[in-house]
Amino acid sequence: MELTTIPSTPKLFNPDGELTLNPEPWQSFWHRKMKANNKLIAAVKSDKIREVQQCLNTYCAIDEQAEPWYVDEKSGFAAIHFAVIAKNMNIVNVLLKHDRNLLRLKAQKSQQTLLHIAVETGNAGMMRVLLNQQA
Repeated sequence: MELTTIPSTPKLFNPDGELTLNPEPWQSFWHRKMKANNKLIAAVKSDKIREVQQCLNTYCAIDEQAEPWYVDEKSGFAAIHFAVIAKNMNIVNVLLKHDRNLLRLKAQKSQQTLLHIAVETGNAGMMRVLLNQQA
C-alpha cells in the first residue's frame, strides 16, 4: 500500500501571533477593481453610455464591477462629476439610477457639489435635473 502525503496548509500565524496571509490574491483583486473603475471613468469621458452600463453591471464578478464612488486621484472627480462637466444628462441619469446617493458626492479637491459644477458650466438643464433629484 502506497502512502500519499497531504500537502501542508499554509500557516496563518507566525510565531509572534501575527497574521501571515499571502497578500497576492488581494493585490490582483484590487488591480482588477482599479482597472474597472478607470474603465468607467474613460467610458463617461468618451460618452459611451452602453460601456458605462456594462461597467456598473451588478451581475458580473465583483472585481470586474466599477465603483461609481471611485475618485480619480489626479482630478479629484468621480465618474458623475465628469458626466456633469460634459453636460451628459443620459449618463448622469444612468449613474443616479445605479446609486442615488451619488448626489451627495463632492469633488475631492474643490469640495464642489454636482449642482455647483452644473452652475459653473452654465448648464440649466443639468441644474433642473439635479434640483429635481434634490441635489
